Parts: sequence; structure tokens; C-alpha cells
Amino acid sequence: MEEDSKEKQAWITALRLLAATPKTTKEMAQKLADKGYAANVIQQTLQQLEKQNILDDRSYAVNLLQRFRFIQPSGRGKMRFEMKRHGISSEIQEELLNDWSKDEEVNRAKEVARRRWEQLSQLPVEKRTKKVYDFLVRRGFDFQICREITGALGEIYED
Repeated sequence: MEEDSKEKQAWITALRLLAATPKTTKEMAQKLADKGYAANVIQQTLQQLEKQNILDDRSYAVNLLQRFRFIQPSGRGKMRFEMKRHGISSEIQEELLNDWSKDEEVNRAKEVARRRWEQLSQLPVEKRTKKVYDFLVRRGFDFQICREITGALGEIYED
């Protein structure tokens, strides 16, 4: 009777947490543990959530990548880091990142660089190039891609 009550309470807590923000299995397990639920209750709650497709790491990862592809354009490095940080399995990470072509990453980096370049129009070309390069690296784009794009921008706009 007592165990059944704990499971129901964990279920209700999990649904409330998910109503506030989506979570991965790892994040949900941590939240429930922080609230003092026993490991077996947490495990059973997670299994129920997954069984009913309420908790789905793959869907979470897809949504996360959509944000980093279109809303806050970023490179593979940042995407991989964020998925790992949220507890997405390496199999899901590889599957989703393999769907993203190198050309698409380069085009996204060019778009981000062009916007940043225009924002820094008051700076001299050399300083502007450095700031754009640093910005692209922080966004998780490959170093080689960053070098090529900023080098091309610097050559185009040199006086």
C-alpha cells in the first residue's frame, strides 16, 4: 500500500515537471531523486513514462537540434555538447548528427558569420575578422570551417 502511494506520487510529480519543461530520462531521474524518491520508484516511473511515450529522449534531441539549426544556429560541436549535457545517448547523438550534412553546416556558418560581420561594421577588418571567428567557434562550428569563412570575409572586405 505504501509503495503504491509513493509510485502514484512520483508519477504526479513527473507529470508536473514535464508540464513545466520537457526533460530527458536522465534529467527526470535526477529531478525525482532530488525530491527524495527511492531508486526503484524512479525506475518504475521512468519506464511508465517511456512506455506511454510521454518521456522520449529521441524526440527531445530532435527538438533540441531544431533549435540549434534554425533558431540559434550552431555547429555540430555545440549540438553534440548540448545533447551530451542533457543525457542523450551517444547512439541517438550520432544518428541525428549524421543526418546533418557538412554543406548544411557550412551554409549555416556562412549565414551566422555574415550577420555577425554586419553587426560589427564599425570595427576595422582585422578586428572584425577575429570577433567573427571567435563567435563561430563559440557557436560550435568546426575550426576549419570558421577559418575558411572568416578568411573569405576578410579578403572580400579588405580596403
